Amino acid sequence: MSDRQPKVSVILPVYNGQEFILESIQSILNQTYKNIELIIIDDGSIDNTYQIIASQTDPRITIIRQENIGLAKSLNKGIRLAKSSLIARQDADDLSHPERIEKQVRYMNQNITCDLLGTWAKVLEEKNSSFSYLIHPTTSIGCKISLLFD
Repeated sequence: MSDRQPKVSVILPVYNGQEFILESIQSILNQTYKNIELIIIDDGSIDNTYQIIASQTDPRITIIRQENIGLAKSLNKGIRLAKSSLIARQDADDLSHPERIEKQVRYMNQNITCDLLGTWAKVLEEKNSSFSYLIHPTTSIGCKISLLFD
């Protein structure tokens, strides 16, 4: 790939996520932006999560299976394993819009002083078919404050 399409390392930690993990993985693999690696860290799941992950054959996937060490340590491990300086995060119960990575890379390329980029989210409540929005700050100071308390 050219410099205009840098690799993006997507880190997906999971613990007992059998209900949503396959859809979460597929939402990353089906991105319009294809130059990705997906690092899935099974943090000691005791349900069928690992079997679901292991059934995936896409060569862009790296699977790490470990004893439970928690989310923060799992994320740090994923960052250390990442082959790219562009790192995206995905939770096991997240579904990414198909153009998420493409739009984020484009923004990073157009704003080279940007070090951290987030996204808003639509939160679906399956039980009652309703939804709400998770709206993160959009300014540098807003992000710094949010990182301290959220």
